[in-house]
Amino acid sequence: ASSPGPLFALNSSTGMLSTVGALDWETLKQHVLNVSVTDGVATTFATVTINVRDTNDNFPKFNTPIQDLDINETTPVLSTVVTVVAQDADSSQFNSITYSLLSPSDSPFVVALDGQVVLTQALDFDAGARNYTLQINAASFDGNDNDQLELRITVLNQNDLAPVLPSTTTVSIDEKSPVDTFVTSLTASDADNLDPEFVYAAIGSIMPFKPNASTGDISVARDVLDFESSVKSYTLQFRVFDGRFFSNNASVVVNVDDVNDNNPVFATPTATLSVPEDQPLGSNISVVVSDLDSNANGALRYTLLTHSDVFSVTASPTGATVSLIAPLDIESVDSYTVILEAADQGSPVRRTNGTLEVTVLDVNDLP
Repeated sequence: ASSPGPLFALNSSTGMLSTVGALDWETLKQHVLNVSVTDGVATTFATVTINVRDTNDNFPKFNTPIQDLDINETTPVLSTVVTVVAQDADSSQFNSITYSLLSPSDSPFVVALDGQVVLTQALDFDAGARNYTLQINAASFDGNDNDQLELRITVLNQNDLAPVLPSTTTVSIDEKSPVDTFVTSLTASDADNLDPEFVYAAIGSIMPFKPNASTGDISVARDVLDFESSVKSYTLQFRVFDGRFFSNNASVVVNVDDVNDNNPVFATPTATLSVPEDQPLGSNISVVVSDLDSNANGALRYTLLTHSDVFSVTASPTGATVSLIAPLDIESVDSYTVILEAADQGSPVRRTNGTLEVTVLDVNDLP
């Protein structure tokens, strides 16, 4: 109940009730007045109930002109990212509101009539826009009254990309490299730029090598690298994790390089042979020499350390060839100890000596 106050006036002579102030449905929807009528002798009381009818005198209104919203770049398409809400104080007859997107027309969002803001295209923090500003309109049921909201959307970076690293890396390492010798490093990157802590792991056995799980460094794990063995190359498989959801694989091919770690070897370190004193000049003696190393490390050169006035030496496919370059004469010299040096062309040079014990045989060459 409410007293008339300044809103109503009652003419005491005619009984006409009229308004003297503005009524507001949104403030008070019903007024109950107590009135009396008298003829000077008797008085009668009555209650007058006045129901205020609503009119469309309010417009839609957002609580704030600007609203900020953060969403993940991995938000699924067709997700409702937010529902905007405006208020209209009028009754249900007049307070229905429809929403629409004023701008921009090319954003990956649409605004439904009920205020739902829906994502229609995939977001990509790494390659696409990171901020969107939507101008949203709230219109009254008849379209005559409006209010606008500026919705500022920030796209948040998420871990949605796999680490990147070279699919295959080829490196070389010297044979006989000791344990813990550095071989190479797997260096991963991630376009998410979230500074992940990469974790590196071997796939299967990678002996004789080992990875560092946190740095990606690969080093020698066992002292077994030998170029002269049957294994001259290793293919290692690795996987790198970005610390959460994604991983990628890589291969590392490690080629074992030869080092000059073998000496030349004479098949017969000291060979004994007999030669008649009338042996023709240019006659050859084959000496078998080998070197397990490769290329320059196994390429041999020969030098006569003794009796180079009687014999010469040249390289042959199987070792060395010693040739007679001066006549033999048992009456002068009946034997020769020929010392032959074989030297490879590696660094440092490795040398080995072999010996030919040559006995000169007498022939009937004197009258």
